[in-house]
Amino acid sequence: MTTPGRTRRYSRRGSPSKATGAGRQRLAESTLVIWSTDHGDALACHGGHFDKDAYLPEEMLRIPLAVRLPGPKRRARRSEHLVSNMDIPATILHAAGASFASPVDGRSLLPLCEDPKAPWRENLVCESHGHITHMVSRVLVTAKLKYVWNRDDVEELYDLEADPYEMRNLAGHASAAESLRDMRESLAREQAAQQTCSPQTAEA
Repeated sequence: MTTPGRTRRYSRRGSPSKATGAGRQRLAESTLVIWSTDHGDALACHGGHFDKDAYLPEEMLRIPLAVRLPGPKRRARRSEHLVSNMDIPATILHAAGASFASPVDGRSLLPLCEDPKAPWRENLVCESHGHITHMVSRVLVTAKLKYVWNRDDVEELYDLEADPYEMRNLAGHASAAESLRDMRESLAREQAAQQTCSPQTAEA
């Protein structure tokens, strides 16, 4: 499952450095430290999830992600850009002066760490095939909207600015029909560009 997160760059020997021992080993000058998790904490959210289950609320999708760049201390910054755990491998290779031999969906976070105004993605695609409960789902999230396609189940559309806890599904509201159509089309375009299976062709 692809998981979006929020970036935070640490300019001191904080938790990421201590967790890896880089600060204690005096490797901070040449060590890139990336700290994250594999999924969010969704226990008891939205009616009582257990161990992730098969749903994709923000409590599940949003994860911590901290990056400490090597070299001299820098002032810490926080970013609300849409980043993914798929960006981590690309970031590591970039820092090592290498890259993937073929195109990948992830992007190096280093340009964003260096310049918060660097060009960045405007949306992010996530996917899940369930956990405990089998369910094929696809998500498209932007700074404002979140669209969830669930095979053989209801569609979901949320205004994350007005409804950050996703308590009001707008997919069935006439006032959101245009936004729903746009998000459906955007998801189809993104998946075609990534050469991943579309909602219509997702396998069991």
